[in-house]
Amino acid sequence: MKTTYTAMAWLLAGCAAVMAQQFDPGSDGALGDFVSKPGVNTIALPPDGVLRYRTFTVLEEHVVVFAPNKANTPVWVLATGDITVRGLIDVSGSLPTQGSWSGGLPGPGGFRGGNSRTDGQQGGAGLGPGGGQGYIGSPDSQDFSANVAAGAAGHRFRPPGRAEQNGMAYGSPALIPLVGGSGGGGGWGSPGGGGGGAILLASATRIQVAGNGEIRALGGEGRDQNGGSGGAIRLVAPVVGGGGALDVSGPSTASMGRIRLDALNASVGTFDTRNATPAVGSLMVTGLNLSGAPRLSVVQLGTQALVAGESGVVSVTLPPGASTNQTLVVEAANFGRKVPVTVALIPDSGARVTVPAEIDNAAGGVSRAVVPVGFPVNVTTRVAVWTR
Repeated sequence: MKTTYTAMAWLLAGCAAVMAQQFDPGSDGALGDFVSKPGVNTIALPPDGVLRYRTFTVLEEHVVVFAPNKANTPVWVLATGDITVRGLIDVSGSLPTQGSWSGGLPGPGGFRGGNSRTDGQQGGAGLGPGGGQGYIGSPDSQDFSANVAAGAAGHRFRPPGRAEQNGMAYGSPALIPLVGGSGGGGGWGSPGGGGGGAILLASATRIQVAGNGEIRALGGEGRDQNGGSGGAIRLVAPVVGGGGALDVSGPSTASMGRIRLDALNASVGTFDTRNATPAVGSLMVTGLNLSGAPRLSVVQLGTQALVAGESGVVSVTLPPGASTNQTLVVEAANFGRKVPVTVALIPDSGARVTVPAEIDNAAGGVSRAVVPVGFPVNVTTRVAVWTR
């Protein structure tokens, strides 16, 4: 019996070595070896957000940030060799610009904060699945517990005697799809903070976040308890080690985000996750290399085709005289089941409206559903869809 166990242990060790050799993060090494320089290193994201290196190294006291692409996709850093973090990688959301009414910008793959309330306008809700409700006039009209979406960003304010109403983190614990944090709701003269971004690091060999290294996807502070929620960090490699910090915190009134760590045998380092509980597994895929991955999007307004913009959100402004009663076409692909969805209309000012629907995708492939909605009048509205 002892011999059998020894042989089995040897066999498993051999299989692990083969799996390590076979894990392909999807990099061809076209960008070569990245080694950070002193100060802040800004990497421009390509249209798909995917960066393919041989190795990727952030040295002590160096900072790496990413200039977002037009669609504000998440960041994918893929390497054929080691990824080493001894400095800081930062995809955090932003504080609103001083003196501006516009919501704070998100990190790459996150969602904008809501615009502030001004005379004659209501506050705008934060964008994203858990966007905070904008200020619309009275404490009882705010987005408190019963109405708050999971993973909610910050609220306009918290009246005395009422507990904070922070939502649970939304999305899949596996972070497939990879999605960032939502924006805080706009207050009176105080725009909401931007949601934290989303980043995936994948290596064919090893990811090491050293004790002095940090990966940060913070929700942006708001100006009046209305910050954005934390973002997402995912690490995938045969070996994921180190003891550095992985931080997806939101401000005090907003939810934190998600952390996912995937390594062979689900054996990972001991990281400082700032009170977040990471999901740990051995899902050795990036999400980019999943054929037939589920997909959900808003594709039409009536008969007019729509094109998703920043963070997959569609922007709609109805022409003068158009009826506010419209239909949206929502498309689901590769779920293989009935898909409950929420369609959200998020105006630049005023309360967001959510409409539940269901798409029958039991047969797989591509399915569509027509969803009747009522748009607000004379205001640009962002339209998004998601499922739990």
